Amino acid sequence: MLVRKLRADDSLYQLSSGAFAMVLPNTRGAEMNQVGSRVAEGLADASGASNRFSFDMQMVNYPEQVSSSYEMEQAAYSFSLPKGSVSEMAEAE
Repeated sequence: MLVRKLRADDSLYQLSSGAFAMVLPNTRGAEMNQVGSRVAEGLADASGASNRFSFDMQMVNYPEQVSSSYEMEQAAYSFSLPKGSVSEMAEAE
């Protein structure tokens, strides 16, 4: 269902249970936000009026916000952690 909200060159990956990543090649700012809005709309529709599930969407753009594949991987990892874990992980390093 979510794949239908993406463009032909976009990809959707499952990172873990309930955590997904989208790769949107050659996409910047406004266009990235448009694709994100379509996906969020699809998720809200799938959730239904009874809100069967909730979701949080966060987007990172290469090279505007991250400059390497390692930074992208770290951003994706931090999104999948429970809230508060990122600061605790940084303090532990």
